[in-house]
Amino acid sequence: AYPGAPAGEQLTAAAASTAPSWVTPAAGSGGATEFIEEFTLGSSTNSWTITLSSAYVMADYNSLIMDVILKQITSTGNLTMQYAGFTNKLWTQAQRVNAGTQSGVSALNTGDVKIMDGVLTNAFVQMQAEWFENPLAANKDIGFFKAWSNSDIYQSGGFFSENNLTSISNVKLQTSAGQIESGSRVR
Repeated sequence: AYPGAPAGEQLTAAAASTAPSWVTPAAGSGGATEFIEEFTLGSSTNSWTITLSSAYVMADYNSLIMDVILKQITSTGNLTMQYAGFTNKLWTQAQRVNAGTQSGVSALNTGDVKIMDGVLTNAFVQMQAEWFENPLAANKDIGFFKAWSNSDIYQSGGFFSENNLTSISNVKLQTSAGQIESGSRVR
């Protein structure tokens, strides 16, 4: 029978070895995902600010990953996201597919990441965004996102900022029209 993983160890194959062995990873070697917290929207709104109980400090982790499931109600609108601390030095480039037709989406010098254009009334949106420090330039943080809806719209892209953020304490999701329905979730 194949043995289970000993507590806190990783199965590792050294360069000159003939078989892998269980090894305690070096401090800071990463690999693990740490759940921070989950939020559920109490009442419908067009702008939802999620405030972390403790700020996410970029130097302490490799990246911040957000999973979002929401429902757009009352009317069609564009969905955007903003990290606290963004001012006007944020650039977004994305590809959008709507019912099989592909197009580009760009936003320059804004404080918002444009997640999805034209989210239809009563459409569900699932999104994942990741934000991490750029190891090549401390003042240029980078990230990416992917979003899809049950109304056959898919949008994914990247974004970067020259805001030199060291921590993130809150994130705002908002729609240009309509509302985000109560019960929507962020993890």
